[in-house]
Amino acid sequence: MSGKYLLDTNIVIALFAGDLPVKKHIGKAEEVFIPATVIGELFFGALKSGRPKANSSRIENFAAGNTYVAYSPKLDVSSCGGTVDEARNNLKTAVRLFLEEAEKMGTLEEILSESGYEKADFGDWLTPRLIATELMSVHG
Repeated sequence: MSGKYLLDTNIVIALFAGDLPVKKHIGKAEEVFIPATVIGELFFGALKSGRPKANSSRIENFAAGNTYVAYSPKLDVSSCGGTVDEARNNLKTAVRLFLEEAEKMGTLEEILSESGYEKADFGDWLTPRLIATELMSVHG
């Protein structure tokens, strides 16, 4: 099976563990993507592990040279970068530009309302409350 893969944390951990079926499938992929949240989850786990320095170093080596994707699901805006911080900063820029353009077009209030934001009494928009986030693997 070839194509594009978006890896979740469990798949990256399986790669670290040398899981042969996972390595085989990933090796056939045309492109592999790792969301910035996965890198964050890996670092969180590394820092709580018995070998935080070694595990963090392994993640840094794994992540070197990769492209990270940052995504705002409520606004359906995404961006990428060569590091987690770059992806995050690029997403902030993309969201800002998206909102500025929506305001110019007169659709900002409609977009924010449809995305679950609520206008506060003092005029600011309140972010929707996040209940849970779940990453899933897709196998073809």
